[in-house]
Amino acid sequence: MYVAHIGSQRIAFRESGDAEGTAERWVRERGGSVHVEKTTSDGWLGAVGDGASADAALKSVRTQMPRRAWVWEVGPVLYAPNGSEVVTNPNGVELRGSWR
Repeated sequence: MYVAHIGSQRIAFRESGDAEGTAERWVRERGGSVHVEKTTSDGWLGAVGDGASADAALKSVRTQMPRRAWVWEVGPVLYAPNGSEVVTNPNGVELRGSWR
């Protein structure tokens, strides 16, 4: 198996291409340093042995790249005491998006 070290996370994959693709996408979109290492199932169990059962640790190994969607956001948004949206500055609304 292959473990992608991205940010402070470690994500295990069965295929090297999925691990490499996830690491490359992370660098392209968020920057920072990443690396992928090859390990055995025993190595993965030792790495995540923080009280997780062996079965749960092995189920966390991915068989494909994580799915995601581009999510648009508009804001800031303010609400009146009755819950209705209040537009204080129509030109101050910012449209932004990110992968999630």
